[in-house]
Amino acid sequence: MQKTLYISDLDGTLLQPDAQLSVYTVQTMNRLMEQGLWFTVASARSILSARGILDALNLSLPGIYMNGVLLCNPKTEAVLDYAALSPDTARQLVDAFESCGRPPFLFSFEGARVPGGYSGKISVQVRKLLNAQDQAFYQERRKKYSSFEVGGTYRYQRPIYVNGAGEQSVMQKIYEKASAIPNVHCELYLDVYTGQWMLECHYAAGSKAARALELKRRLGADRLVAFGDQLNDIEMLQAADVAVAVGNACPQVQACADVVIGSNVQDGVAKYLEQQIL
Repeated sequence: MQKTLYISDLDGTLLQPDAQLSVYTVQTMNRLMEQGLWFTVASARSILSARGILDALNLSLPGIYMNGVLLCNPKTEAVLDYAALSPDTARQLVDAFESCGRPPFLFSFEGARVPGGYSGKISVQVRKLLNAQDQAFYQERRKKYSSFEVGGTYRYQRPIYVNGAGEQSVMQKIYEKASAIPNVHCELYLDVYTGQWMLECHYAAGSKAARALELKRRLGADRLVAFGDQLNDIEMLQAADVAVAVGNACPQVQACADVVIGSNVQDGVAKYLEQQIL
């Protein structure tokens, strides 16, 4: 019997528009996982940002966070593996953002190797909060990280992630500059909550697609089925044996999908999996 690994994006895919899980999805997914379903998540969020949102799900498999930079234990939040940028690469990325007037958020991970992974903390720096969206990002996350510094100059100690959001024309220019930097993977997509364009930059070896295939190998799964809605999900969907787009997915994601299911509002992922298992 073939064993299938199912991996779903969070925002816009598994989550409702209020960035929460519906009662139906929680109950359905927990029942299916109790029956042996191999399921986990792949998100642009960090494990700390996802904290609380996923508490009701009885996840047991490692989760993919920060678009593939972090592979984490869902219960202990321990980092099983991470992909770091070199200080020079992180500096080049920050310069690409700053040259277009968009000071980025720079994430760092200070971790020490322990049995089974790494123990450490994530910190964030930003030179300046530009607008209300930046303020909201800061207020929502400032207590979740070991530190969240605003102001001053950037320090490039163990950097793992550089991101920022803004108008499409500005973020496109930054994307073109950042994409030209060696060993960097960039994702530019529409933020479903703010209407701004989000640019996420990290080490090329750490992507949703790479981590999904890694988990498939680790578990010895025969098939990988991936769910997504936005541009940063496309590579993972292309790497999967079956690519599934939710009904609210952007046209590019639906175009590359093998299957289009109900929207996130309709609990599309949970209903699809329920049908597959039955």
